[in-house]
Amino acid sequence: MPVLEPAQVAPVKEVGEDPVTLRVPRSGRAVGSRRKDILQTLAKLLEDPQCDRITTALIAKKLKLSEAALYRSFPSKGAMFDALIGFIESSLLDLFAQIRDDDALTQIGRVQMMVSVMLDFFRCQSWSDARNDGTGSDERGSEAHRTYDASLRQA
Repeated sequence: MPVLEPAQVAPVKEVGEDPVTLRVPRSGRAVGSRRKDILQTLAKLLEDPQCDRITTALIAKKLKLSEAALYRSFPSKGAMFDALIGFIESSLLDLFAQIRDDDALTQIGRVQMMVSVMLDFFRCQSWSDARNDGTGSDERGSEAHRTYDASLRQA
């Protein structure tokens, strides 16, 4: 078991018990920011054309964490991808809603903007290659494609 520095631990006394030492979160890290850090690292790895295979070991190494720390934030590798896809999906749908509501654009202008956003997104996304790992994420990606197609038809 590693020895923690004094800045990393805080003594706590329970009534009638010996002092217990608890780990204190790293200073400067907000609650929930580890999940965000993991998702940002995952997104960067997906964008990297040199990265052939994304593993939890690689994500952990990039973040200087243990794989166990990843699994404290996400129950599985598939859950990491699903959280990333969910975030991207909601961001794109919000952007589509803003484009649809923009009165300065003509109907053709709205469609052109949405198609441009979709092409940029699909050019960058590589989950079908990097995620062919049995997590069921390809199905989620196909579902996202159908959702964007329906949103585009509404424009």
